[in-house]
Amino acid sequence: MLQMVTQIKATRYDVIFDQYFSTSIKDYEKSRRHESSQLEFNITGPDQVRPSDFTKEFKNIHFKQSPVEFFAIHWATDEMIPFIGNNKNFINFRQCNSFTVINNKVMSEIHEDLSCSEHEEADTKIVYHVCNIDAQANFVIRCSDTDMAAIMLGNMHHLKNNDSRVWILTGTGNKQRYVDLNAIYEQLGPSLCLSLPAFHAITGCDFNPALFKNGKRKPFNILKKNEEYQQAFHRFGMLDFVDDVSEEECVINVPGIIDVDAARLQWFINTYMVSDINEEFNWKNLRNFDASNLPPC
Repeated sequence: MLQMVTQIKATRYDVIFDQYFSTSIKDYEKSRRHESSQLEFNITGPDQVRPSDFTKEFKNIHFKQSPVEFFAIHWATDEMIPFIGNNKNFINFRQCNSFTVINNKVMSEIHEDLSCSEHEEADTKIVYHVCNIDAQANFVIRCSDTDMAAIMLGNMHHLKNNDSRVWILTGTGNKQRYVDLNAIYEQLGPSLCLSLPAFHAITGCDFNPALFKNGKRKPFNILKKNEEYQQAFHRFGMLDFVDDVSEEECVINVPGIIDVDAARLQWFINTYMVSDINEEFNWKNLRNFDASNLPPC
């Protein structure tokens, strides 16, 4: 594991993992993947034979936790000296441990200030690590989803050194590429970037469905042009943000209307209103009608 992580040349490596809480906003997503807390699984040493069916075992949350717990213990042993070298290595799971080599001995230390014990997602813990380094640095975040980009862009203003640069390394093999987040931040501007985490959550992420038949492009183009909507997403989670976000959802689906209930009614009328009042009502049009597809769904 550490050998794979250190393939990118750097002086510091932070390996950060999700936590698994018993009551979570992602419980539905886990059930959809058929993940659950099944049999206990323990790793006794580096020579233990791995299970033959990794895909099946990764549906067991205990199995997903056990390698991380093993790494935190194994990396503190002196046999890891060749892999650690002159670098500083961090592993963050339930707490944050660092590993360095001093006088040909591996030294381990717990960093409570970086532990983020209440954070379930690795994505937010990664951003917290990046934003808590004082010195100028070039950060490379290795990930494969858009969540990380949206959250990091929304927190670029928290970087402690304005000269630091942040890239995301994504893809595999010949399709591997670096995405310059500083360039994107400068292009979009601070206000729009600050609204991205909330916008991403509203328009579809790994625990929330996308807007029906709209995706992200159309809502994003509207958001770019409207400072009021951006300010609403800045306040995401506060009571007064609801009206402005609802207004944007109406604009996306039914232009000219800013009330969700009125937009739902207008969409229904536009779809099913007859052109002639004497025309016989066609019940076939309503046979497969699903009201849940009306905005803001």
